[in-house]
Amino acid sequence: MEWKDKIDSFKQIDVRGIQGYFFQGIKKQATRLPAENGLEIIQSFDPIPLYEVMEGLGYEHFTEQKGPAEFHAYFYRAEVKRETKDIPMRPAALTNMPLIDENLGNIAVSFWDLTWNEENRHLPPMRSGCSSL
Repeated sequence: MEWKDKIDSFKQIDVRGIQGYFFQGIKKQATRLPAENGLEIIQSFDPIPLYEVMEGLGYEHFTEQKGPAEFHAYFYRAEVKRETKDIPMRPAALTNMPLIDENLGNIAVSFWDLTWNEENRHLPPMRSGCSSL
């Protein structure tokens, strides 16, 4: 049986409308979940910032858009891995964007993905110190 056939049994966490930086709570639950179990995260935008972090914990994922501002991200823990990456602080503000404007939330997530995602990086990594001109 493929894990996508089991999504009805996944614990559902609806974070639409929650203000603040709630990722640590999701991460805590994801870390405690044993292999061969899953989480369903409902958000008002495609939760791109979660994907890499959850993969680092041993999760596979797929996302369905069920409405203009309703995304269901399904995370299945194929194996238990220790975390190696954390979500950068940059996306913390993204969680409140859809509360202000749904379109702005989608634009902000897409911008974050294009500028900071390791695979699609368009900006060089941030470095400490000053650069000479």
